Amino acid sequence: YSFSAHTGTYTVSAPGWSNILTGVWEAKHGVKSNTIKNRSFEGANYGEFPNIFTRIEKYDPALKTYSIASLDWFDQQIITKADLSIYHPFEQEGDKKVAETSSWLLAHNNVDLMFTYFMGVDMAGHNHGFDPAVPEYISEIETIDGYVGTLMEAIKKRPSYDKERWLTILISDHGGKGRHHDGVGEEAKKVPFIMHGPAVQRGEIVPGPDQVDIAPIILTYLGVPLRPEWGLDGKVIGLKETH
Repeated sequence: YSFSAHTGTYTVSAPGWSNILTGVWEAKHGVKSNTIKNRSFEGANYGEFPNIFTRIEKYDPALKTYSIASLDWFDQQIITKADLSIYHPFEQEGDKKVAETSSWLLAHNNVDLMFTYFMGVDMAGHNHGFDPAVPEYISEIETIDGYVGTLMEAIKKRPSYDKERWLTILISDHGGKGRHHDGVGEEAKKVPFIMHGPAVQRGEIVPGPDQVDIAPIILTYLGVPLRPEWGLDGKVIGLKETH
């Protein structure tokens, strides 16, 4: 774990999740804002630097991948190769439905990779403040923590759980200060990073990891060879073994 993992230069969602899902920084994937142009993020270079879902699909189409989110542009702009993508509008109890849908899929389906996104903490920060001294912010973190617990319980209820080796990773796209996270300085560039599972090394990761480490960790764990020509900026950390 680390409570001081690093974002990139641009502390808004599209660049942050592009860092996480492609394994390269903004200078390569090209996304520097949330601006959408021609049905993609302005400047996006996902053709040269695709996300992990695309790389997994090319390596082994039999691997089952899922994306469940309460923000609509994941399946529209970034994650375009998931076997199943589901969007639950945040305004219509989206986070709760994301937890319910993800839990059901984890308990009943063959899942090799699942991306689950909850929007509530970001909205609480914008509405009340990104600070642990703000009760509404802490309350929303506790709510999402409960949803994460629901997902973990669903994994444990799988009939084949005892024969499986799950890796769970928690990360955020940005931090915040006051009620904002764009251009507010270093506080928005620190995010939590937690890994859990039998293959994970215990303890704090020092120095703090980077958002771009997520993609190579996941690809390596799933047995996808990392190729030098991909130009990944991230590195594999925190694993004592791979799948």
